[in-house]
Amino acid sequence: MSWRGEAGGIAAAKEHHDVIMTPGTYCYLDHSQTKNEDSITIGGYLPLEKVYAYEPIPKELNTTDAKHVLGAQGNVWTEYMNNTAKVEYMIFPRMSALSEVLWSPAKNRNWNDFERRLPGLFNHYQLWGTNYSKAYYDLMATAIPTENYDGILWKLESKNNTDSIYYQDSRWGDKKTFTYTGPVKVEDLGGTYTAWQKNSNKVTQDFATTFSTGKKITLAHEPSKNYPGNGAFTLVDGVINKKGLARSLEFLGFPGIDLDATIDLKKLANIRYVSVHVLEQNGSWIYLPSQVEVSYLPDTLITAEIIKNAPKELRIIDPVKDKGIRKIEIDSRHQCRYIRIVCKNYGIIPPGNPGAGNPAWLFADEIEAD
Repeated sequence: MSWRGEAGGIAAAKEHHDVIMTPGTYCYLDHSQTKNEDSITIGGYLPLEKVYAYEPIPKELNTTDAKHVLGAQGNVWTEYMNNTAKVEYMIFPRMSALSEVLWSPAKNRNWNDFERRLPGLFNHYQLWGTNYSKAYYDLMATAIPTENYDGILWKLESKNNTDSIYYQDSRWGDKKTFTYTGPVKVEDLGGTYTAWQKNSNKVTQDFATTFSTGKKITLAHEPSKNYPGNGAFTLVDGVINKKGLARSLEFLGFPGIDLDATIDLKKLANIRYVSVHVLEQNGSWIYLPSQVEVSYLPDTLITAEIIKNAPKELRIIDPVKDKGIRKIEIDSRHQCRYIRIVCKNYGIIPPGNPGAGNPAWLFADEIEAD
C-alpha cells in the first residue's frame, strides 16, 4: 500500500504493514518546480533540492518498523499536462533526484555532489531526446520592501555566480540594458521589469503601485504554512496574480479564518478606494470572503476605542452575483494614515460541494489603496 501523508505511512509501518511512502511535500512531481512557472500546474512548489532532501525512512520508526517501508514513489497527476513533452519537463531532473534518494543509503547521499553532476544529467537527457527542466538555474526574483517602507525593491538571486545578471525596465523598453549590482528600486508608477542571465530563462514581473504599495503591513492572523507567500508583505508588494494557483506563491491562504490586515501609509492620505485581489476556486475549497470591511484610522496611537469609532465601509459579497470576481473594490473618500481591512472567511463549505463540511480557504494576493 502507498501513503500520501507521512503520518499514515508511519502508523502503517508500526502496525507491520508494508508501505510505500509518497508524501505530497516531497514526491508530487506535478507541483511547480520554479517560482517563475510559465505554464499551468496544479499548484504547490517542489524544487529539485527539496526532492533530494527527502528521507523515506521517518525518524519516528525504530529499526524493526523501518523494514516495512519498502521505498517511495513519485506521483505525476496529468490534469494539466496534455502532451508527453510536458510530462517529461515535470519529471526530469526531479525523478533523477528522487531515484538517487531511494537507491542510495543516507550516508552516501550528498546534495553538493548531485548539484555538481547536474550538467552531466542534462547532457544525458539531451542524448535521449528527452524534454527536461532547467528551472534549478532560474533566476530567483523577489519583491522586498525598502528599508523605510516607502517603496519596493526587485531582488534577483542566482545559483550561477560566474555570469552577470542583466535587466531592463519598461521606461526604456529594450533600448537600455543594466547590469544588476543589487536590489532594483521599482519606479513609483510601477512598470514591467525583465532580467536574464547566460543560459537562463528570462524573468519578467509587472508591478502596479498605489499608496499602499511597499508600506508596512501587519496581520492579526498568520496565513497557513502551506500558502505563506512572502509573508504579510505579499499583500502590498505590487504583484497582482494573473495565473491563479499556477502561481500559488503569490497568495496568502487562510484556512477557515479571516484576513485581518492593517497598513501604515506613513502619513495622512486622501483615499478614494480600497481593493482586495482574491481567488475563487471552489473545487479546491477556495471561496470568496462573505464580506469586506475597511476602517480608516487617523494619525494617532491606535486603540480599541479608535478602531471601534473609526469611519468604516462595508461590502457584502453576493456568492451568485459576485461569483468569479478577482478584485473586490470599495469606493470611498476618507483621510487616514492607517487602513484596516478585514475579509471575513466564507465559513463552512455547504453540502454538495467539494470539501463539504470543512472550513473554506480564503486566498488574497494584493491590497490596493489610492
